[in-house]
Amino acid sequence: MKKQSPKKYLALAVIFIVFAITVVHQLTAMASRAKSPEEIKAYITDNNDALTAFAKDLYDTQSQELIIYDSPKELPKSSKKICNPFADSRILYISVEKGVHPEGDRVFFILKDRPDDKRYYNSGFYYSPTDTISDLYGNAKEGDYFEHDGGQTGERSRYRSEKICDNWYYFEEAVW
Repeated sequence: MKKQSPKKYLALAVIFIVFAITVVHQLTAMASRAKSPEEIKAYITDNNDALTAFAKDLYDTQSQELIIYDSPKELPKSSKKICNPFADSRILYISVEKGVHPEGDRVFFILKDRPDDKRYYNSGFYYSPTDTISDLYGNAKEGDYFEHDGGQTGERSRYRSEKICDNWYYFEEAVW
């Protein structure tokens, strides 16, 4: 049998240690991200100034009616200098809507961890420049659930939104 050299054992030990540190770091990062509605509301309250400045910058620099940012790389440099919500919470994408809906403009932060099928549950938070509650259908009242019949599509949805603090709202939507 051929003996293994000490250098080979040392290399394997270093690889194992780097791997272990990476796993611990990722688990710590995942645990610190906002997940429940209460944690999301606390995240917005605790980071209100930075998130508001970030949302205002995205909104003010946008010239299109609708733009979606799927990653931090796509964000304008001016916004990235303020904060990076992709790193601080469980953001799937950010949608900036200007003049799209009659009930008002908004900057949506859609959260990850939702099923990828026709029936889904969606949640997140949004910034409203005019501090008005809104939803995809324009009918919800704060804290109330609103059910929408999709008519020909056969889809139904249930939507709820509630105010977190000035200009910020939490929302949930289910489609079946």
